[in-house]
Amino acid sequence: MRILFFDTICYKPYDGDTLRSEPLGGAEAAVIRVAEGLAQRPEVQQVRVMQHNRTVATGDRLRYIGPSDDPDGEPTHIVVIRTPLYVQNLRARFPHAKICLWSHDMFIGPEWLEPFRHILASRIVPVCVSAWHRQQMVELAASLGVQQPMPARFIYNPVDDDLAPDGTPCENEKLVFFSSPHKGLENTLRVFGEFKEIPALRDMKLYIANPGYVDDQDTRAIPNVVNLGKLSHYQAMRHVRSSFAVLHLNNARAETFGLVHAEANAVGVPFLNSRMGATPEICPDPRQFVDVADVESVSGRLMDWRANGRPEVQVNPAFRRHRVVDAWIELLGA
Repeated sequence: MRILFFDTICYKPYDGDTLRSEPLGGAEAAVIRVAEGLAQRPEVQQVRVMQHNRTVATGDRLRYIGPSDDPDGEPTHIVVIRTPLYVQNLRARFPHAKICLWSHDMFIGPEWLEPFRHILASRIVPVCVSAWHRQQMVELAASLGVQQPMPARFIYNPVDDDLAPDGTPCENEKLVFFSSPHKGLENTLRVFGEFKEIPALRDMKLYIANPGYVDDQDTRAIPNVVNLGKLSHYQAMRHVRSSFAVLHLNNARAETFGLVHAEANAVGVPFLNSRMGATPEICPDPRQFVDVADVESVSGRLMDWRANGRPEVQVNPAFRRHRVVDAWIELLGA
């Protein structure tokens, strides 16, 4: 296999070094992990990751290139990231390649009617990141009047194989919110602000970090909130490991996967969140779900954990990178 990924809307060029040293969104991190995993497989001759805004190519067998660069031969498989807008150009440029559309985000309106029709007419395989996400795509296509069944598949986003508890001591007063601000930060701050009236929780601190693609919210005037700004994945996971829990009271935007929850569980840290989106599929443990709009529901759960111990949590083995890469090999080779 000669595989070409094409990221059509990434906010900055990225590669493996970016993942390990800079703030980066979950979709970009997933592309890197899958591309690196595929590049190590004997069935794969080469992997290219083309980015719409890259000007300097890097790498060898796994190479990050710009849209005008030569991928060193026609790819056998193309994986377009997020949007089908470039699919027709890619089809014309590489007429024999099998094309997949790797959708990380929600499809959100009637403007997707023509892209859906093009996906069907061009025999493009849509790939979602959870069963819930796939069902949303199928239902949206039907609601827009698409007559044919949407042939969507799903492959989970990858969690590193070696991400596990490492003995970091838990700080019982420390909570973290490490998702993008538009995914529930406003409600999380509102509920956390009420902890000052609860004697058992008034000393807790909330640490906030940002993956970098949405501007921070100004939190300087909120007591016991520590805004860490934009952190690399390594830096963020150091804070998660030492936290009592991930406080992600999201009532704003559904997660199509929820990598922050899967990774927190992978290092033995529970979270609190709503049942919105794919989160219950990713982490079905009912102890990690609350009514995120209700201060008493959230505070009661935290006080119960403080008194009786946090739940023991672990990540679904299906999310491990080697399993996810296996799923991509199976899909591309079908």
